[in-house]
Amino acid sequence: MADDGFTKIETQKTEVHRGDDKIPRDRYGRYLLPDPETGKGQAWTRVTTIAGTLKDRYGLERWDQRNVVWGMGQRRSLWATAAAAKLTDVKTLDKVADRAKEAADSLAGADLGSAIHTFAERVDRGEDYEVPEPFAADIAAYRQAMAMAEIKTAMGWIERVVVIPEIQACGTLDRLNTHPQWRLPRIGDIKSAADKVRENGSVTDPITSYGMQDIPLQMAMYAHGTHWWDIDNEQWVEMPPVDRSKAIIFHVPALMGECRIYEIDIEAGWEAVAHAMWDREWRKRKDLYELVLSIDSSGEIARAAQPEGGGGKASTGKKMDAQKGTAEDNGSANSPSGGEAGSPPADDPPASPSPPPGHQGLTELDGVQHPMAPTDPARWAWARSRVNDLKTHPEARRRLAGLWSMFDHIPLFPNEANPDREGPRNWAELSRIIGLCDLVEMEFSLPFPSVNDPNPDVPMPTPAEQRKAAAATKPKRTRKEFKR
Repeated sequence: MADDGFTKIETQKTEVHRGDDKIPRDRYGRYLLPDPETGKGQAWTRVTTIAGTLKDRYGLERWDQRNVVWGMGQRRSLWATAAAAKLTDVKTLDKVADRAKEAADSLAGADLGSAIHTFAERVDRGEDYEVPEPFAADIAAYRQAMAMAEIKTAMGWIERVVVIPEIQACGTLDRLNTHPQWRLPRIGDIKSAADKVRENGSVTDPITSYGMQDIPLQMAMYAHGTHWWDIDNEQWVEMPPVDRSKAIIFHVPALMGECRIYEIDIEAGWEAVAHAMWDREWRKRKDLYELVLSIDSSGEIARAAQPEGGGGKASTGKKMDAQKGTAEDNGSANSPSGGEAGSPPADDPPASPSPPPGHQGLTELDGVQHPMAPTDPARWAWARSRVNDLKTHPEARRRLAGLWSMFDHIPLFPNEANPDREGPRNWAELSRIIGLCDLVEMEFSLPFPSVNDPNPDVPMPTPAEQRKAAAATKPKRTRKEFKR
């Protein structure tokens, strides 16, 4: 029993340290305290926040909803206020919900729990204090259970704030408890949630039914605390050794005159903390998606940028004129307009195409072309003529511009105003443009080019040939069949 950690705890100063006294918090309720190692102030995530990460909140949320509904049913003024408000009036509706829960007395359980905690603290401190009704039976059961189990509360270790730098968390432990056969003191906590009595008479213990989803995590984090906050001197003090395998729960259901003692496996709880931290990090991930294209009815385009380091991010592109098919560009040169319009202007590309750029070190292959092989001059000119034909149809022109904008890596054809443009640099880029033309021509039922691809990717029928073949094989209907 003369363990150093045990002795250190017993000799600590005996005045009660309320965990929330004099400790500032931010708007999220996080403790604003310095780092024990660096002394730099920071906001610490609350232990209860992490403990609740893995908790199934369905039952609690349904209970909360029932309180709101029932509370509004008790107050006609709340119903009228909600009926008069717009759905977007969040502030008003939030106030109505809060007042409805008050009407349902949904906070009564929390208030009772706070009272039981306060009474238990005064008893544990050895005060000559008579607990008032209706709580006398609850505290009497608590004292009797403590005596029968030979468990004591370490003096001065009630409601102390501890920090767990490993997970950047901070919280207020309820108490430390000792026992003659324990080598180290254990984290202890009083829970006051009342048993749930159903209409059929069945009783549900909230601690064993759903409390084990977060209580082991909470207790495990307290046990792994490295320092406690000395409120009087406003400094961190190193924590004494505590048991990191087991913790103790004293369940005193409010106004039931009972006390149940549970031993909690906090080794498993600490394993669950690791999963909770992973879950919290997962929620913060921002690299799981990339916007490819977003366009609205007004023609506002947002498309993925092409940063040098890979990945993508959304950037506002251009706003297209629905009547003229032009656009205000944000400076990108990778649209059919070359940065001056959302689709190629009437004179882009010119009727007489300039020759495609040469590529050293790459040669055309027989049959199927290598994707990086240089473009074929005849095929290059044929593709430009198809683009020019599509530009004569305003709707098709806008559609082609929208599709083209999805592929920032396709260069633009040169024209008289921009003769320095490279145009499609290789077989893959030129094939992509031809594919876009095929798609737009089919979508708007436009005639396919009368001249076939002078050097196609693979020896296969052109779209025009495919349509003719399909028409030739389609059975003709007789005059009688038409009449039917």
